[in-house]
Amino acid sequence: MSRPVSRSLSPQQASAIGALFTARGHALAKNPKNQYVAFEVRTPEKSIFTMYTSHKLVATVKDGDAEGTVLAAQIAEALGEEGVPGVRVKTPPTSPTRIGGLIGAKRETTRWLIGLDETGTGELIGTTVIGGSMIPVDAIDAVSKIAARVDTKASRTASGWERLGRQLEEVRAEGVHLVALPVPNPVFDRYSKNALLDLVYVRAVGDLMASAGLTDADDWSDIEIVIDDYGGQATLRRAIETWRGRGAEVRLEHKADDNYIAARAGAVLARSHRAREMRGVAASVDDGPIGTGNAGHRETLNWLRRRHDSGRPWPPFLKASFKTVRALDDLEPVTKVKPPPPAKLLDAPTAAHFLAGRWPAQPRLRIGDVVARIVEIDTEGDVIGCDAGEIDPHAVTLDLLPVLTGGAVLTAGVLDLETLDALIDRESGFLSGWRILIGPDVDTNDAATIALARAHTAGVLTLTRTDIADPIERARRHAAMLVVQGDSADATPDGVLALEVHESL
Repeated sequence: MSRPVSRSLSPQQASAIGALFTARGHALAKNPKNQYVAFEVRTPEKSIFTMYTSHKLVATVKDGDAEGTVLAAQIAEALGEEGVPGVRVKTPPTSPTRIGGLIGAKRETTRWLIGLDETGTGELIGTTVIGGSMIPVDAIDAVSKIAARVDTKASRTASGWERLGRQLEEVRAEGVHLVALPVPNPVFDRYSKNALLDLVYVRAVGDLMASAGLTDADDWSDIEIVIDDYGGQATLRRAIETWRGRGAEVRLEHKADDNYIAARAGAVLARSHRAREMRGVAASVDDGPIGTGNAGHRETLNWLRRRHDSGRPWPPFLKASFKTVRALDDLEPVTKVKPPPPAKLLDAPTAAHFLAGRWPAQPRLRIGDVVARIVEIDTEGDVIGCDAGEIDPHAVTLDLLPVLTGGAVLTAGVLDLETLDALIDRESGFLSGWRILIGPDVDTNDAATIALARAHTAGVLTLTRTDIADPIERARRHAAMLVVQGDSADATPDGVLALEVHESL
């Protein structure tokens, strides 16, 4: 495959190129997975011509494709590229490309840069957040203007981090995809850190591929992935082998955000989401101040002692597994367990797809010895119809659902305020700490929308906007849990995992 060539066209030129394709018998196909694509043309030999709504044309002609070569030549002729005013031709940068000291694309064939990093693993208060970015090479400069000079290890006000996060969200219009995946503290407290992060990082790559509409892509030769090396274990290594087998360039490096723009953007996004949560926590506690959340901070330690002396239970925004907390409770250091590998949490086809960065048409969970795609819970998160002795094997899978899936999609049945308030309660709600995927059009006057927005602002959950209006299709495309009322008529749609929520007794 020859490297992609990008052209910025006028509206008239874009229309002329569309007519050129039509005249040669090619359909101008829409891409439902990317709202910024005006049309795509693919030749039988898999050359790709993509026209974006910004009137940018990206042509990738496969070596040996006669029709693709003819189309490329006719495009050049139609645009009169030898001196026609207003036509700008650019190709992806040669490798390695450095932007403000950071490395961008390292291969001439690269079209996408994926970078991931995490924050919050060492803080006592607040969740761990994995941030990821997927940047088309043409948008490197736009992202660099925001993130290239940001020191992600330095202190910055919460409003400063949140402002940077909003700026990154704005470059989605340039084709950038972002993911922020929080790890609920009860999950972090139970499982060994590095093995847990394996699941989260693999999930984050799958989420980015789904957001870019590339879930079903078999050829990853135009993708570069760089991951901060936290000490990845077997699950991450297996996933990397799969990605490399599909042609991706994958690097696992210490302090990746110090060197790679995509990892730096992911780190900034993670810090932004953690800052939002910490601001919300600080505003909600009635026995603060809580300090920075670091176990060595005086205000944080003072708050910890006050909460312990009050006899109140530890809140879920606290990592209760830390030795500082265990010592106050006069408990031995916690013994964490490794999370089961994907093959023990999902059925075989679903596990294989999970590692490959995609999702099967009929996903299944393993709950104990049972394989299912529908889980029944009450509003407090307890599994329906199980004796006490049967709860534990169910709880393993339920605990990890936020990181095994792409988030939760709420249907109308669970959006009545009483049910919703129970599900998103900071202290006891089953969906506390989850990502909630919403559609492109939101009624800002709707009571449920207001409740979700407030919970997002308070850091109880993370609202993630998508371009898919239909809830079932949104869940299917993003590998998310569809949350429905237990007696709802659409409680068991095909092709998705579902949570059936029943009223607590």
